[in-house]
Amino acid sequence: MLSRLHNWIYPPPPSTTLRALRIPADGSPPHLLTLTTIAVASAGNVDCFLGRIPDLREFWGSGDGWHWRDIVHLEIQNQAVNPGLEGFYFGFKSFNDEALPIHKLAPGVCGDAFFVKIRDEQGDRDEQGVGDGWATYDDVEEEILGSGLVRVILRRLSQDEGGVLGGEEDREEDRRRLLREGIEARLRDCDGDGDGKRYDGVL
Repeated sequence: MLSRLHNWIYPPPPSTTLRALRIPADGSPPHLLTLTTIAVASAGNVDCFLGRIPDLREFWGSGDGWHWRDIVHLEIQNQAVNPGLEGFYFGFKSFNDEALPIHKLAPGVCGDAFFVKIRDEQGDRDEQGVGDGWATYDDVEEEILGSGLVRVILRRLSQDEGGVLGGEEDREEDRRRLLREGIEARLRDCDGDGDGKRYDGVL
């Protein structure tokens, strides 16, 4: 009863589709796929401020694998080679190792990892610039598959200090590769305040 009343007063956002990057937990090649969104504003998770996020229950299940999730926020800018990659992104991971297997390439990630491109965290805006509170998304470009960003995404999601992604020497090699590709990345706080911390390509 209360749930129906809440949905009547605060109707959930309409579902939308987006193309995302999936990095499988079994170590198979990353690929792009189409996902639909699900309303999360009342769920109380770290991503509830987005209003709607990609529905990853097909991959993580609808139990603790789905509920125990985390996100990172990344900005890619000054992309002369592939300008279509520029923009703001969110990486999604589960951290429930009882419900999902540990990612073979990223020990701090459970199950598949996902990366989506966001158009506006506050959604469609009115004439006064006020958003409707439902995040809008863009499709991730195919060029991301051939770039060094996949390792950057995994490293950031994993917060790994070694493991399969390697130590400082491997991070330096990732940094050199991204600089050769002309990629500049910036880590941002998930609430969007401030400029975040700037990195020379690798996170």
